[in-house]
Amino acid sequence: MKQKCKKQKKSIFLILSVVLLTGFMFSCAKVNEDAANSYRTRAIEKMKLGLYSEALEDLNNAVISNPGSYSNYYVRCKVKTELERYDEALIDCNRAVSVNKRSYHAYYYRGSLYMYFYEYEKSLTDFKKAKRYALKNKDNYYARNSHQYIQLLRKRLQKEDTI
Repeated sequence: MKQKCKKQKKSIFLILSVVLLTGFMFSCAKVNEDAANSYRTRAIEKMKLGLYSEALEDLNNAVISNPGSYSNYYVRCKVKTELERYDEALIDCNRAVSVNKRSYHAYYYRGSLYMYFYEYEKSLTDFKKAKRYALKNKDNYYARNSHQYIQLLRKRLQKEDTI
């Protein structure tokens, strides 16, 4: 009887430990999310002032604070593009897309980067996705601009096919 009681106490202790630990982890995740949002907001303000290197520092901290946020990656992609770090920008766009498959911002910027690298087929594919998801989100700016790039890329690809 004593042994059964000890096992029950251990089981209850383990359950309570897991519950407390899980609650602690969720509260830490919230703090990290808040910190990431704060860093990203500061970075966007610095971007408006043209302070891209300083914005990049804040965005690096935002990614560390919340690596599961696609917006941290696509905003950092924009900054790296401004700093002419195109390979790194492409990596961030890929990360944004892997975190959120419907991020039209990330598809749009990745499509732009693929144009820079002369990868027109990939660029066309990304602009089509950007347009589709932007329309679903009722974002006419990205939908319209994506459509214009789609038309441009189709013409360019047709010219390459005729050569």
